[in-house]
Amino acid sequence: MNEISAKVTGSTSVLIKTVGEGHSLNEELIAVNWFDTRTEWLYHLYNSLASRSVKKIGGIPLFKAKVAKDISDDKFRRDIILIVQYPSGNAFKNLIESNYFKIVSLLRVKAVNRFTFSFTKAVINPKFEKKYAFYAIHNYSSRMAKEVILDNIKEVEQGNISVLYNGYTIANLSKVIKGQSPEDIEYIVDNVIVYGGDNEEQLIQFLNSASYKAHFGTQQNEYKGLLNRIF
Repeated sequence: MNEISAKVTGSTSVLIKTVGEGHSLNEELIAVNWFDTRTEWLYHLYNSLASRSVKKIGGIPLFKAKVAKDISDDKFRRDIILIVQYPSGNAFKNLIESNYFKIVSLLRVKAVNRFTFSFTKAVINPKFEKKYAFYAIHNYSSRMAKEVILDNIKEVEQGNISVLYNGYTIANLSKVIKGQSPEDIEYIVDNVIVYGGDNEEQLIQFLNSASYKAHFGTQQNEYKGLLNRIF
């Protein structure tokens, strides 16, 4: 299955569709929400209210953090990252079609700006259980094979710095209004890596090091930054 439609209103639906070949919406999907906020406290309220619906369909909020400091150019920066695990595309469809979730989502619309979203597949299993003193994120838009990504991650991971999540985009969303062409919901994250560490300066030096840059090369839509973990 590579396409699922979720009805929002009588004339509007959300289309969940895979990117590339060899992926299925029947498998586990890890959503990466990467966005700015208009009113941050309102977004946190939305999260609190929406979590009931997410957990009801088997979803698991994994990680939420706010950007604390830019390491690279901030062109592709957003304020907040939220990572949520869903059992499948159909589970996400059930969430979207929930009347309670539709009402609560009105708060999200008011609260967020420059919203980007994609479903990713884990290259390594998420490891967010352990708490670290500092966190960093690296988003980039290379279409490297997942085996190459994994080899690079293993190579660059060092000392007290750990890879907590690495995933690459396998599906995205489109808004479909009856009688109109689908409108893709923006996504700028083809790959995402979240690091944890015990020393802020070490994380910065690690992501700026010549050896790290050599492994990942010149990327499009790249962003690196330090994060303050919210949960």
